[in-house]
Amino acid sequence: MSFMRFKEFVTFLGTEDLEKTSNFYLNVLGLSLYKDQDACLIFNINNQSKIGFCKHMTVVHQAKSPILTLITEKVDETYHKLLNLD
Repeated sequence: MSFMRFKEFVTFLGTEDLEKTSNFYLNVLGLSLYKDQDACLIFNINNQSKIGFCKHMTVVHQAKSPILTLITEKVDETYHKLLNLD
């Protein structure tokens, strides 16, 4: 059996405020914008992984909502930066 091979991965999630979401991913997390599709913004996590947010998709707020995990070597620094957002 031959398996498919994939080069990259993109996860799409819904957002109610594309501008606020963009500000967080660009200015707080420091990701770069990969593509602006007008109704969706896609951000680079690394060369193979991206995350997109779309204003036309339902925002999931349930007990088993998606969990996003971004792996970093600077865990403590990132944690403290996120705690001090005001």
